[in-house]
Amino acid sequence: MLTLINKILFLLKYQSLKAAAKEQNLLSNIRKIENIVSDYSKQYNYGKIDGKFWNYKVRAHHAFQLEMCLNAINLFKKQFLKKQIKIIDIGDSSGTHVNYLKKLVHDLEIETLSINLDPLAIRKIQENGHEAKQARAEDIEKYDIDKDIFISFQTLEHLNSPIDFLKSISDSSSCKYFVITVPYLKQSRVALEYIRKQTEEKEVHSENVHIFELNPNDWKLLFKHSGWEVLEEKIYYQYPKFSPLRLLKSAWREFDFEGFYGVILKRNDKWKNKFCDW
Repeated sequence: MLTLINKILFLLKYQSLKAAAKEQNLLSNIRKIENIVSDYSKQYNYGKIDGKFWNYKVRAHHAFQLEMCLNAINLFKKQFLKKQIKIIDIGDSSGTHVNYLKKLVHDLEIETLSINLDPLAIRKIQENGHEAKQARAEDIEKYDIDKDIFISFQTLEHLNSPIDFLKSISDSSSCKYFVITVPYLKQSRVALEYIRKQTEEKEVHSENVHIFELNPNDWKLLFKHSGWEVLEEKIYYQYPKFSPLRLLKSAWREFDFEGFYGVILKRNDKWKNKFCDW
């Protein structure tokens, strides 16, 4: 009986994702990236993506992130008359997003660099033909890394020191725009599920552990505090608002996330400089 219920729930959530993507105008991006990546089974190092539901879930999420990236690139093109753009992906697990951008942006020459602490991720990115450096996100100011646009997807919630990380980029780079997505929650919390649930894992890796899960208002306070302003923000919901499938909202909240919060940031020192004890 439980297996049947789970199958029905997965089917409903799959239809929820499709209805939500259509409602949020993501179908065009979904079709574009489906032609680039058909299988996400090797997207992550800790947990395999398998089956139609999980593949579509990742693809719809990526379509949202791609939209934010393309919007940032358009801002860059309007402000700077350049034929080349340099992009760094912090927390990249496989080179997928830089691959999208290289395949889909045709009026700029794109140079990319991916950063990850995990050597498995670095190897996958390099095997896919992209430049990668093994480094801790919080420590990249130690390296000679300077790009036009920084992107970081589902990474801030994994960091021990997200403020130090954000400030280091603001302080030490000439970054024009910073694109970030994080899980969307209405109420902020410290996650640390392996401690909260007293799991038996002997080792825990940063890639599969969330530390801080904040709501958009709290993230925006940290962005300002660490030297940034929000130019654009959007919430991608994994359920539709104008369909009976909106009733799955509570199920998404209970077993996953309602959606994801994305921002395009621009450096702004106003609030950072008011704080005297950095």
